[in-house]
Amino acid sequence: MIIGVSGEGSTKAIPFLSNNSFKAINIDDLLKMYFDKFNLVNMGKFEENRRVLEIFDSINSLLLDKIYELKNDENLVLYSSILECFSAFDFCDLKINISSSNNVGNNQLDYYGKIARCKFAPSYYHLCLDVDSNTDWKNQLNNFINFNINGKNKVSIIVPIFNTSQYLVKCIKSIMNQSYKNLEIILINDGSTDNSLELCQRLALEDDRIKVFSQENKGLSTTRNLGIGYATGDYICFIDSDDYLENDMIEVLLKNAISASADVSSIRAFVHTRDGEIRKYSNDPRSINIYGNIDKIVNAYANGNISIAMWDKMFKKTFIEKVKFSPDVYQEDADFMLQLCMNGGIFVCDTKECYHYIKHKNNSITSQLSDKIFLLREWALKSYQHIMLKFGDSHRDDAEKILFNSLSHILKMYLRDINDKKILLLDYNDKLQQVANDLMYLLLHAKNIEKFKDIDNVLSVVDRLIDLKVLDQTKMPYLDLNCIGILWNALNSNLMADAIQQIGQFAEIESCSIVDLDSKYRDFIDDIYYFNNEFEGIPYLKGCGLINMYDTNMIAILYLKIRITGIIRDRMKGYMYREVADLKHFIRNNFKKKIRNYAYDNIFHLTVDEDEYVFTDGIIKKYISREQEEVHERK
Repeated sequence: MIIGVSGEGSTKAIPFLSNNSFKAINIDDLLKMYFDKFNLVNMGKFEENRRVLEIFDSINSLLLDKIYELKNDENLVLYSSILECFSAFDFCDLKINISSSNNVGNNQLDYYGKIARCKFAPSYYHLCLDVDSNTDWKNQLNNFINFNINGKNKVSIIVPIFNTSQYLVKCIKSIMNQSYKNLEIILINDGSTDNSLELCQRLALEDDRIKVFSQENKGLSTTRNLGIGYATGDYICFIDSDDYLENDMIEVLLKNAISASADVSSIRAFVHTRDGEIRKYSNDPRSINIYGNIDKIVNAYANGNISIAMWDKMFKKTFIEKVKFSPDVYQEDADFMLQLCMNGGIFVCDTKECYHYIKHKNNSITSQLSDKIFLLREWALKSYQHIMLKFGDSHRDDAEKILFNSLSHILKMYLRDINDKKILLLDYNDKLQQVANDLMYLLLHAKNIEKFKDIDNVLSVVDRLIDLKVLDQTKMPYLDLNCIGILWNALNSNLMADAIQQIGQFAEIESCSIVDLDSKYRDFIDDIYYFNNEFEGIPYLKGCGLINMYDTNMIAILYLKIRITGIIRDRMKGYMYREVADLKHFIRNNFKKKIRNYAYDNIFHLTVDEDEYVFTDGIIKKYISREQEEVHERK
């Protein structure tokens, strides 16, 4: 094993490592010896730079010779305050930086390091461990070596590869340079037509942990299934060949898996957008959550706390061997993860970002909408039924979230490709209408649509597709909603009759009662407005507006049926059915200029959903006598 130690405190590590059977090479001493020999200070600038590069080249060659001569059972440590300036650093199994707040550094070595760094610096440089020599670094280093270098748990990393030669080396190097060393790196070339296979074979010569397999193109799902069969590790990771890893990703995943006795361990990713931005998952402090109950696991999956991705996770091999990736599913990751979640087990989820997920600009071509995306609708409907069949109403919210996410994904992808002019407006219209109909049926019948992620954006996508004539609103589902409307005493008898006539243009009026509540009016108002849990004082203020300003306590109670086709977000009330909001807005705006001392809401009250309808119906029955109801029924 070869350890490279860099930093101002590097010399402090030598006695410790030497006592652990490491041969040591002090590169700083070699540099000083050469600098003294050639007396660089008296040279001109150009000659000085040329000689510095020659010195670094000589020492680098010497280090590489030592590395090539090293036997399998021998250990070597290279240390220097500027070790990262040498390409030999690339060959180190463990890379350590030991800093010291007491040291000011070596100005001469730093100066010459800047000259050499551009030529000799490693192609892929990541420190595996960064320690402070003023702390208990020996214990920290010892624990690091015991876990990462002498780790007994083998991790198989499966990398399916298809025409990603442009990104492949960086990806595989980031796996080779992981701080955890007991790895099996399985590269499966899935019928690439570029030089991906050649690069894999070249990388395999550099690292005997790499195993290369090649096949005709069979697709991602089949390739991953083959990878599971090839794997001999205790744990399995799946990495996309155009992304790369932080050097401690496997270490973090495995430590969490062992600590929590978990079947699945996950981290988060840095997302590289197509415009070059790098986005973190969150700026909140790091947190680790453990889900060991099947109900909580399925809930975490539906809420996105357990992501659908494969590349941010480590799986216990015995846990996933019986689950297969399906080539017939559009989002094989989502399907695979749902199967695992519904099998139970223990999941540990860390919010530390260790993976770099790259959205390449040319990916937008390969991700163009096709017929295959509509398989996602079929999968989502089956998944909904599967969850409901297994768990019943206790997991209805989870089933609805999974269905919503899948359907909205299809609509978003369609609109994206319309905007990018990749497809025509008439492409897939019939299939898209089915998707939109399923989505709107779900929203119209869901108890609470605020549970759905990105709901505002999804509603705007549906509206935009209607505007573009991609969706036909007349073919979309509707809901016949029972509502109760109350016209307050702000309206006199003539205005009330006018309002009832206008309401009839928006809704079917099943019954209408004109009621004088007399002394019960205040209590009636308080009960009606307390339904919305409005803070103390609001019902009183509304009561003043509805009672004290007017000469009568006569109101009209209308039992209505309104045909609902859409949902909007109201500024004050939150999410509402579109037609309910339209009716409220129309009546209030139409009459507020016709009454004296207008105050908000003192014209028309209208229930907005089934729950408020049931509540309001109970209040009405409480205050209106049976005799009045019988008179109304006879009329």
